[in-house]
Amino acid sequence: CHRFIFCDFSGQTRLYPILSGYMKSMDAAVLVVDASDSSTLQSHSEYYLPELRKCHSENFPILFILNKTDCVQQLKKHQVSKLAKGFFNTVLVGSSSIGKGRSAVNGLMKELMDILRQN
Repeated sequence: CHRFIFCDFSGQTRLYPILSGYMKSMDAAVLVVDASDSSTLQSHSEYYLPELRKCHSENFPILFILNKTDCVQQLKKHQVSKLAKGFFNTVLVGSSSIGKGRSAVNGLMKELMDILRQN
């Protein structure tokens, strides 16, 4: 059985101490990246990924979801995957947009659950 806790910290650095406590007890992470703003990837590379790596092995599963892909998209899936592979081996990257995002995200969540069952 896996418990999911969804938190939206929106890059608020004042909440990082709270987030560190959650990170230690995670079985996997789902990180949402604003595909229309390349600076959001910077916060993942500067805080979230290094902090998760401190708490977990390189086999810790991470799912990135690129949000707002129906807008002018600056970030591509391969850019996110390349960044995350510098920290972890098990990286899934998907995208969501209005209308078709739910089925894509559901498929990725199923894949993540399969990975968790194997571990």
